[in-house]
Amino acid sequence: MRIPPLPLLLCTMVGGAACSSDIEPPLPLPPEESPTPTPPPTPTLPCSPIFDDIVIFPSPSSRSRRTPRNVTDTIDVTIPSPPTTTPVSLPFPTPTPLDLSISPKLTTNCISYLTNLLSTPLFLSCLPFSLLLTTSTSYATLLATAISTGDYTDLNILLSYVASPQPNTTQCQTYMDSLVGELGNKGQCGSDLAKTPIDPVAEETRVGLGNYKVMREAAGLVSQESGKYCYLEAVSNQTPDDLYLWSVPAGIPLPSTTTPTCSKCSEQLLNLYMLNLASNSTMNATIINNAVNTVNSKCGSAFVTYQAEAVSAAKRRVSVSVYMASTLAGSGCVLGLVVLVAVLSLAF
Repeated sequence: MRIPPLPLLLCTMVGGAACSSDIEPPLPLPPEESPTPTPPPTPTLPCSPIFDDIVIFPSPSSRSRRTPRNVTDTIDVTIPSPPTTTPVSLPFPTPTPLDLSISPKLTTNCISYLTNLLSTPLFLSCLPFSLLLTTSTSYATLLATAISTGDYTDLNILLSYVASPQPNTTQCQTYMDSLVGELGNKGQCGSDLAKTPIDPVAEETRVGLGNYKVMREAAGLVSQESGKYCYLEAVSNQTPDDLYLWSVPAGIPLPSTTTPTCSKCSEQLLNLYMLNLASNSTMNATIINNAVNTVNSKCGSAFVTYQAEAVSAAKRRVSVSVYMASTLAGSGCVLGLVVLVAVLSLAF
């Protein structure tokens, strides 16, 4: 590479306004030394919540084969069957809900309430799958490890436990219902939930607690075709389309361009949402119905047969995911406690 004459180099560095016109211009670079153009970066969703190579809610355009990080060849994946004996104690490693830093934007009462909640043995024992999907980085780590190694053993055991937690499903459900009521009290997180815009940490906690039952039942769904957990089939699939369905209860709309596999698991999952929607005040009926219509348009009008009914508008809050999408774009993706850690796919 030929270096420009020093006078031209200096005057160029200071702006070139006083440069003499008779200064020798630099010779062009030889063709063989022409720098290689830098390829444009691969487009991604703006401010998509990510965890290392994990895209928490996969981009609607992501449909290529997954390639695990630092692995050139696609790994062999064998999905284990559900354990023959349901675990009676918390599995190891045990991911923790709400394990990010508590947002300083929360009121002191709400911070204190959530901190105490995370130290309550019954809350940790009931281990809400709904909150693991939406608020847990330790769960994202577990999931990332399973996908990158192709070993789903730990995740398989975890699903077995959260579907039938200790001390029992009835006690856990009653407890989670009581937490939904407590959370909205003024002395807890009521002020945070009443803000405009609503505080995303408090709202995601409310939605996760309210979705405890439906997502616990979803975690236990077993494929009628393979006998494996439906969630593991969606996670290990080479395309993310079926995986999108697991984010719908959290208020994430199903992309209209999705191409579902029309599997029995998808049918079971969507019918489960429909059955729970009338008694669930945290799921968004419009988002659920749109997802069903999208899937039925591609899998047949009778694929999902139950009809969802909207809950009273007085009981419905604006989906936190919509608020997050708008605030993330303008805040450098800094969201305090809640990063949407849920349904995912490896970077494509």
